[in-house]
Amino acid sequence: MSRYLVLFFCVLTLAFSGCGSGGIAVNYVEGTVTLDGAPLADAVVSFSPVVGGTGKAAVGTTDAKGVFKLTATENTTIGGGTAPGDYLVAITKPTLGAAVDPDAWKTDPNYGKDDKESHSKATEIKSEVPAGYWAATTSGLTASVKSGSNTGIKFELKKGFKPAK
Repeated sequence: MSRYLVLFFCVLTLAFSGCGSGGIAVNYVEGTVTLDGAPLADAVVSFSPVVGGTGKAAVGTTDAKGVFKLTATENTTIGGGTAPGDYLVAITKPTLGAAVDPDAWKTDPNYGKDDKESHSKATEIKSEVPAGYWAATTSGLTASVKSGSNTGIKFELKKGFKPAK
């Protein structure tokens, strides 16, 4: 179920980033993500170009070793990379929290109605990655993509991270 949720967030990120008509020239981008020194699997890594920059939005998902390969939103080659430029980076690892009670309709007279009482057990989305890393503007994470192959990018996350105010 977790992989489907990660895939959902990847598709959502790509959908809201926009698409071009002919694709872009890209450079291979690969890196690793750790959380308190341990590889972080199934995390979504999003690259957003800095304002006024030349980059193109890209996203990737980490494997069991914490390794990600980026795919630009305007490129159809999965893992192909992204355009050269400077980027702000966001990382999250969404998981499902409390689930909706499948038998709630039997005991809740307001079940299905559009009111607060019928939504008391809504599904929560959580992340083992601290919330400060979820947005490129608060994560403090950056990367530069150069022409050619870009490997060795490392993001070392900490569980106690709080963004600067």
